[in-house]
Amino acid sequence: KEGEEETPAPSAEDLKRVFVYLNDGSADPMSTEVIAAFIRVFMKVTKETAITDTFGIKDSKSLRRLEVGEVVELLAGPTKEDSAEVTRVHAKAMTDGVEGWITTE
Repeated sequence: KEGEEETPAPSAEDLKRVFVYLNDGSADPMSTEVIAAFIRVFMKVTKETAITDTFGIKDSKSLRRLEVGEVVELLAGPTKEDSAEVTRVHAKAMTDGVEGWITTE
């Protein structure tokens, strides 16, 4: 929402501390993949934009338009797309399950 501060992503060091805390030295430690299954990141669309089939903007095809207010689940990223000087994320639209790449900045 406008005027609200964005919560920063946890640093690699913060995530290591969480892993150590959850792992607690038990005989059957949890893998990073198991811990990652507990963590899901969602984003809300604030400006109408396309979700595309590939990371690179120049070669991608639009799968559909995302409407303001839609929620997407972050699957990977953010990653800088150097040719267009933008940041993109791989995400899944919660309304219909379409997966693709979205420009965030």
